[in-house]
Amino acid sequence: AVLKADTVKKRLPLLPPLPSYGPSDKPASYFKTYMRAQADLRDALPRYQPLLYGRKLKNVTITGDNGTLDGDGVVWWRRWLTEPLYGRPHLIEFELSQDIVLRNVTLLNPGFWTVHFWRCEYVTVQFLTILVVPWDPPVRPTNTDGVNPDSSKHVLIEDSYFQTGDDAVAIKSGWDCFGREVGVSSQNITVRRIVVRQTRGCLAAGVTVGSE
Repeated sequence: AVLKADTVKKRLPLLPPLPSYGPSDKPASYFKTYMRAQADLRDALPRYQPLLYGRKLKNVTITGDNGTLDGDGVVWWRRWLTEPLYGRPHLIEFELSQDIVLRNVTLLNPGFWTVHFWRCEYVTVQFLTILVVPWDPPVRPTNTDGVNPDSSKHVLIEDSYFQTGDDAVAIKSGWDCFGREVGVSSQNITVRRIVVRQTRGCLAAGVTVGSE
């Protein structure tokens, strides 16, 4: 089965910026002066809600017989070239959550990072396939990271295949001065037995630590 993300902006809720990326107490209108085509502001702007999103959850498992979650990312990659945008949506994102399992699913063409765990604990990623397919220039899958543990602890990523348009695994702790102010590091991250292949035109890393 395939579950495909909605890409109609007016139907998608806007989430506030993450505190370790930008000011989270401002209305969306405050950020319009920062919006421009081809901006790369991570989660510092209000961002469109991911296909699967959870906050302050416990004991969540996402699994299937290798079923597919399709972000229809090419719509967002084209918009990014020419439109001032709020933050493009991740495909899956959890915030402030515990005991998360992501196993035996295929994730296809995210609008932005494929999987983002922000301030999560006890996360297991196994038998995951991420596929970011090549597109003809000038369209390119910009910032389509694989799995990003961000200020998270006790994370296991193993036995998976990542074909991404950016870093396959990026271990983060926020962005610039905002990340330092929040001051929550990532700890106890295990990455093993993964296959990494960058999609055409991508010059990124297999695993990065502190990439912001």
